[in-house]
Amino acid sequence: MASTKFPIKRAVMIIVVGGIILFLAVFVGIQIGYALKGGDRTSATEAISSGTPSPGDPVPSLKLFTEDGRPSNLREIVSGGDALIAFTMSGCSSCSDLLSGWKADGILDRREGRRIFVVVATPPGDFDAGELAPYASYCPMYFCDNADLYVDLDVHGLPAVLGVTGDGAVSFFSDDAESIRDTTYLVRHR
Repeated sequence: MASTKFPIKRAVMIIVVGGIILFLAVFVGIQIGYALKGGDRTSATEAISSGTPSPGDPVPSLKLFTEDGRPSNLREIVSGGDALIAFTMSGCSSCSDLLSGWKADGILDRREGRRIFVVVATPPGDFDAGELAPYASYCPMYFCDNADLYVDLDVHGLPAVLGVTGDGAVSFFSDDAESIRDTTYLVRHR
């Protein structure tokens, strides 16, 4: 009778690698599906980096809350003028870096003539900005449920920024951390 010794470590490694490959295949398949839905022929990479909403779209009606838990929504807070909304999360070093850079560059001081808002993604019912709280002295801070932000705005990463025109239309949306930290990018995409 032949012995079939199969090392346990090798079996575990095969299972782990297979799981990772399966996860990546499903993720890429979903992204390709998003990119191609509705006859949109953009590539999956473009769909991932461009996010939604698109320029010219009306501002989404994302449910927001004030620090004391009062309900509001994104359309209400941005009505009446140009606005720039930073979507952030407590504990996100890129989000802290973005707001710190905006403070240093004078963006939070509204030198650009736009109203600035910070929306902090949190678990449902949690209205604690953590290390982002000091920025509330520069601009109004709102909170939204994590799931609502990712589903309603199709955000693929934080921080993300939404530019809004005075007539309530989206001027730009980006979740590319390098672009939204660049002051010239923000001026160019009013």
